[in-house]
Amino acid sequence: MLNSVTTWLTTSGIKVLGILIALVILSQMAKWIVKWLEKSVPERDSLQAISFIALLVILGELGMQLGPL
Repeated sequence: MLNSVTTWLTTSGIKVLGILIALVILSQMAKWIVKWLEKSVPERDSLQAISFIALLVILGELGMQLGPL
């Protein structure tokens, strides 16, 4: 039992930790970008459209299938 847990932690556990770290970093970057866009773009509707398009591009680059959307 301990051997299988250790094996999981050294393989998948590291990947999960990396994904969580990347999530925190990307969410902080997204907050900074949104704040910067709010200052740069005067209209809220434009900001929402830009944010949505940027989100779709990011999801596509991460390999998510966007066809069903």
